[in-house]
Amino acid sequence: MKIQLFFLIVLCWNCELFAQSRMILNDDVYVVIENAALIVLDNPNSNALNTTGSGGNIISENEFDAIKWNVGSSTGVYVIPWTTTPFIQGGNDVKIPQVIEVTVGGVGSGNMVFSTYETATDLNTVYPVLVTSMNSANSGGMDGSLFAVDRFWHTNANSYLTRPSVVMTINYDPAANEIGGMNTIVESNLLAQRWSSTTNDWEAILFGVNDATNSRVTNINVPAADFFENWTLVDQVNILPVELGEFKVECDGVNSLLSWFTIAEVNNAYFEIEKSYDAINYFSIGTIDGAGSTNEIQDYSYVDRDLNISYYRLTQVDFNGIRKVYNAITSNCGNELDEVSAFFYGDQLLINSEEGTIANLLLYDNRGRLIWNIKDVLLHDGFNTIQIESHLGAGMYFLQLMTKKTTQALRLMKLN
Repeated sequence: MKIQLFFLIVLCWNCELFAQSRMILNDDVYVVIENAALIVLDNPNSNALNTTGSGGNIISENEFDAIKWNVGSSTGVYVIPWTTTPFIQGGNDVKIPQVIEVTVGGVGSGNMVFSTYETATDLNTVYPVLVTSMNSANSGGMDGSLFAVDRFWHTNANSYLTRPSVVMTINYDPAANEIGGMNTIVESNLLAQRWSSTTNDWEAILFGVNDATNSRVTNINVPAADFFENWTLVDQVNILPVELGEFKVECDGVNSLLSWFTIAEVNNAYFEIEKSYDAINYFSIGTIDGAGSTNEIQDYSYVDRDLNISYYRLTQVDFNGIRKVYNAITSNCGNELDEVSAFFYGDQLLINSEEGTIANLLLYDNRGRLIWNIKDVLLHDGFNTIQIESHLGAGMYFLQLMTKKTTQALRLMKLN
């Protein structure tokens, strides 16, 4: 039997190849994208890229060898027929299609960009440009690459006023070079995790439903507000870092009220609250039980009855004894705090202060991610109008106001 393979190799450097009508891949044809080339599908319909006969294959294997689909405000099921490196190029030649169902169309004439690539080593190098580490909370902050599939998926939405909401399915190659080797992965534990460029960290939330029988993770829900672009698949028992959502201190009379929340927890036995008077020598003042393993937001609090200037930090302890220490915060509840109130007015913050002061302002979303900050703001007596640089959606936010005297945290609701 004679087997015929047809290759279309897109070799141009940093160029765009336009397909204005439809791109149909028939009978196992191969399209290989190389040298940072970009195939542009200038048709918003989901059938603008289609396979017929025995299927088709698109080879990316680099973050910048990509497909740009001018989806605009359309909805539908969009399929990228990714295939790993072909046999003829020394690869496994495994079809790993990525399915993107746009459930809520974006606002504006935006586009979506897709690429995927196998990493050169089990340590998941080379990282995507925005990714800076593969640290793992369950390995005590050490590299967690061996719990992650040796492949990244790049999925981005650009030039939208409001990005679309999508549900993804990611197929992967179950061969040893991607989930085996030095990796410690139970395939039935694989779920999707994404890198947040806002917090410069792997988010604690895992996405999707494991379908190891078909070598894929399905039902990966990506809301418009959280359309981060870099994804991998990880063993959910050893997810990449779990970061604290928020840790703050407020004054309740002469007491320091410590409060924090977590976005998700994995094997979290307890938190140890530590205190210092010099920010150098810390001692334990109490513990709070953790929630074990959960993807639900958990709220915690602790009251310290002390009038002195104090520094506090949290240490999170896993069931296996691994400890993670978080950055310290400070409180001076022996001094009376200036009364400050704040609320949103459109994309502006209105801050009412009883006396002039210089402050640093930090704004967090309801998951505790820092989304905006500005230093050395001069607040005068009365109302102060502060312009926020980008549009924020409706929801709950937290404003941290830091002066030389104290730190205050305010919970704010934005209605539109």
